[in-house]
Amino acid sequence: MITEKDPENWRDLHDWCAQILQECGWEAKTEIKVELVRGKAEIDVFAVENVMGRKYKIAVECKN
Repeated sequence: MITEKDPENWRDLHDWCAQILQECGWEAKTEIKVELVRGKAEIDVFAVENVMGRKYKIAVECKN
């Protein structure tokens, strides 16, 4: 997804980022809540890819 448009809001930015990762073969989700050692956090975009049995993960914090 290549675009010259600007996102209208933060939700568009999250969705576009997830869409780009999905087009590259990643399984991507938006607004994921995770449990951390020091509490909970919300990740804007979280993506996972499996390559030859090895799992790769990306956490994205979007700023518009």
